[in-house]
Amino acid sequence: MKSLAATFWGLLHLVGCSVGRPSDAEIDSIEAITTHNACTGSLTRWHREYAFQKRGVAIDRDFISVWYIEAGHRGLPAGRFSIEPPRGYPPIDDTQHRVAGGEFDRQTGRFVTWMCGCNRGPYNVSYQIECAGKRRTI
Repeated sequence: MKSLAATFWGLLHLVGCSVGRPSDAEIDSIEAITTHNACTGSLTRWHREYAFQKRGVAIDRDFISVWYIEAGHRGLPAGRFSIEPPRGYPPIDDTQHRVAGGEFDRQTGRFVTWMCGCNRGPYNVSYQIECAGKRRTI
């Protein structure tokens, strides 16, 4: 039944129908967790996107995809954005910049996966983030 529902949401998304967005209350819960992460630090420095998780062509509304990109990178503004799941793949960007992200389980209220650091190189190395040759402790 769960896979049938996911397929239905995926088909609606493919034909251009809205599958919805995470609520402000859910995003508040997520941000209450990520703001205490030593790597992410203050959320005001991030462009923060939240969307229901894609699973192939289907949308899994049990999980929220969380993606933070350092504000200012490629002109991205700081702030919180609840979005529809993106279609296709994000553009390739191999310029070094700070990122954080993961998959949040709506039922348990916990992250299933989480990473934070530079888009290239090791993540969470003693909370030292080295991007573009600049070392910064968060």
